[in-house]
Amino acid sequence: IGRTGIFILIHVMIQCITFNKKVSVASVLKVMREHRMSLVDRTYSYVFAYRCLIDYLKSSRLI
Repeated sequence: IGRTGIFILIHVMIQCITFNKKVSVASVLKVMREHRMSLVDRTYSYVFAYRCLIDYLKSSRLI
């Protein structure tokens, strides 16, 4: 599941940011895991998703 789950998580979080939805990565991932159990199951994958989101926020000048 690896890369696809990370891509989906990052995409959903960017959409939430774009539409000013206040949600956490953990809560989004929890909902996603209700449909696909072992989605983003490695620590390094979770860290990678956070780093991508931070880069997105920086490039968008939101932080």
